Amino acid sequence: MIPLFLKIYQNKKLCPLLLKYFKETDENSKFNNSDRKTYLKDYTSQFNNIVSEVANIRRENKYDPIDFYGIILCYLNYYDEENFFKFPNWLYADKPEYLYEIMLKYATHFRNPINLYFEFFNKFISYSIKKIIFLFFKLD
Repeated sequence: MIPLFLKIYQNKKLCPLLLKYFKETDENSKFNNSDRKTYLKDYTSQFNNIVSEVANIRRENKYDPIDFYGIILCYLNYYDEENFFKFPNWLYADKPEYLYEIMLKYATHFRNPINLYFEFFNKFISYSIKKIIFLFFKLD
């Protein structure tokens, strides 16, 4: 899916379909056990180019920010740890709720530890609690 994403990420018609498929694939599997191919690391420089223009690409093509940024973060987490940590920091400063949603939606894709700071996790937990309905609690 990564090579295809790199070919169509600026195609307003095809990229949303791929992002939808990526999201559905994740939603339909309890745990993402996709086979990670070592050759995909060769695409790091292309992803770094996308990251350098990511906000403009998303805005110009009107992509869903969660899905578009999500596939990028999933790739970076597995294949480019150094840049993985830069991107969440930028996204957190710009739109923290996007990062929180990505973390909730694509958690099964994040194989490497996410070492962000206490403030992030504190706010992420608060955000997550507000999003989850706890059916096993009874409110009187």
